[in-house]
Amino acid sequence: MQFNSSRFFIITYLFYFICNIDGMQNDIKFKLDTIQEITLFENPYCIHHVTDDIVALNSIHEFCMVNLKTKEKQYIPYENENIRTREIGAAIIQSDNKKVILANGRELMIYDRDVKNYQWFDCAKINSLKIDSHQDSFFCSTNGSITKYNYTTNQSSEISSSFFRILDIDSEKQMMYVQNYDGDVSLYSLHNLKEKYATIMVPRGGIREAMYQFSPDKSYLACGNRCFIYKVKQDEEGAEYFIQSLDNEWFKHMAFLPKGNILATISESSEGKSIIRYWDFFQELAKPIYMFDLDEKGSRDISVAPSGLEIMIAFRDKCIRSLVPFEIKKHYAYLFFVLNELKEQQKISQDILAYTMITLLKYLHF
Repeated sequence: MQFNSSRFFIITYLFYFICNIDGMQNDIKFKLDTIQEITLFENPYCIHHVTDDIVALNSIHEFCMVNLKTKEKQYIPYENENIRTREIGAAIIQSDNKKVILANGRELMIYDRDVKNYQWFDCAKINSLKIDSHQDSFFCSTNGSITKYNYTTNQSSEISSSFFRILDIDSEKQMMYVQNYDGDVSLYSLHNLKEKYATIMVPRGGIREAMYQFSPDKSYLACGNRCFIYKVKQDEEGAEYFIQSLDNEWFKHMAFLPKGNILATISESSEGKSIIRYWDFFQELAKPIYMFDLDEKGSRDISVAPSGLEIMIAFRDKCIRSLVPFEIKKHYAYLFFVLNELKEQQKISQDILAYTMITLLKYLHF
């Protein structure tokens, strides 16, 4: 592979373009480069990033795995065709480095990551499901009970519970975070789900409509509904008001990026647009650090890639991918620094230099 000097100037220009996007300036041009529609499936309801390049998706007609690079779709059939069309909206997808788990209506299916083998279970209606990757297990809850299943030994145990649903699991600390029927959040040890460890008081609202998301380090909880989002610190009493939806808008979804303290929210306006905002959740004055809108309405789910470089949003007839602009900038700055360092080293192979530039380019477009 021979080094082409023109590539360097192209990359320099692209780097300059990306790093000079400030706030809302150049928003339209940036969206053209960083928004991609995917229409490989009909009526998507639930999406989940298995890896940066592989997405699991549940729609009205199918459960499938999609390779975002090649656009190849691997169809996975349901066992019970009668159930799937009735309760598809309640689908839940979770994954770890070994398994992909789908709960849909009264079915639960455990797939290998390559989707070559799977186990199927007929079960009661599941309202939440979380994986404990350290123990090769997952926990699923129904109204009044919780089941722990080890997917290595195929052993399961059922425990009666007094909470509404499982919100999150901290595998390292072996803690489970659950939503109670009154809306508060309680902590349990995974080794003793009978005894409550602590309770986090949250503002009252519509329990089943409420949104809950823990920050990556589990120190903060973002909770709210269509109108408000609050910030709750785990070891302190009381909730701190964070943001309120604007007039003629209402919150639909939210998710933390996997590193740091950035919260992504999706709102829908009365004009039929979806507005995506990114917030620094730790700053005192709530002000979005970046925002853009899409001419789409009826968002159904949001998923964040493990790297934090992109999000995906499910709509009625498509999914939309969007790069996270400030995270992309970080990658450009680092790679551009490396590129300059390599350029100064006369003894560095031109192949290595060319490879670095190709790596730099791949983050600009899908």
